[in-house]
Amino acid sequence: MAGESAVDWQRIYREHGPAVLAFLRSRLVGDAAEDLLQETFVRAIRAEQRRGAASAPEQPRAYLLTVARNLLANRRRDAPPEDPLDDGREDGGEPAATTAPSDAEADFRELGARLQAALETMPERQRQAFEMAVLDQQSYRSIARRTGWTLGQVKVNVHRGRARAIRALADYLP
Repeated sequence: MAGESAVDWQRIYREHGPAVLAFLRSRLVGDAAEDLLQETFVRAIRAEQRRGAASAPEQPRAYLLTVARNLLANRRRDAPPEDPLDDGREDGGEPAATTAPSDAEADFRELGARLQAALETMPERQRQAFEMAVLDQQSYRSIARRTGWTLGQVKVNVHRGRARAIRALADYLP
């Protein structure tokens, strides 16, 4: 049918939606993460339809995380500046009730931020190998086929990427 996508977005959502949501939750509070997850997929689907692509993005998780990162940047850029004199009080009374994130949520956000920072400092090949092997759970052989690297190169890049991630997350590991 015309206008129908050849990409199985439901499968992509099931496989990669939780990782994108975790990324967004590490940066947003409340329902905002779920809203931005929905917007991420809407943007990705619309872009695929505009391109007329007949296949999924080569690296769906990386693509979706990039879309989500861009949406976050847009949201922060377009947000009105906070009023430093606003203490949250309504009608001059008590401060408005706010829901503070639990310690576990704060730890999860910190963990996500540290992992993201570690990924951003990795050389491109290490980051790509780490994301494909660890985050996307692809086999080394699959990674070698997709990237054109030898199996040895894949193993080295994944190992070095894991070592960087472990160093960055050392406070959270047993």
